[in-house]
Amino acid sequence: MRFLLCLIIFFLGKISEGQNLHTKNDKVTKNATTHKAYTLIDTALENKILDTLMKIGIIKRDNGYIDSVTNHKHGIAFIMGQINKGDTDILIQAGFKGADRFEIHYQIYINPRTMDIKFYDPVDDKKLSIKEYEKREAELK
Repeated sequence: MRFLLCLIIFFLGKISEGQNLHTKNDKVTKNATTHKAYTLIDTALENKILDTLMKIGIIKRDNGYIDSVTNHKHGIAFIMGQINKGDTDILIQAGFKGADRFEIHYQIYINPRTMDIKFYDPVDDKKLSIKEYEKREAELK
């Protein structure tokens, strides 16, 4: 009986989490069948974002570095966030996923509608374009 009660409470919690993530007018595209960006259930959008990120020079470089450090077991990893109410961008953290922790190398903001990419610069506390971020990174070396 306790197991059944725990199971019901668990599923009710999951259902309420899902309801909090959806709003009526927040679609990624005009297509009515597209999932909302909040849930990131839209694997086509997720794949498009990851493909776009993997074409960026500094991401490619870090991917190769992580691949070599892990003896070719895996490359760079991404943690995708969600769009908060009032925002237009998804926060994506890119870095190394170890057994005990996730080491963030980059915080990236991407607009799922325009695929506009901004890198977060914690030194200046602002979002920079790819070229601005690469220039800033080169200055710090």
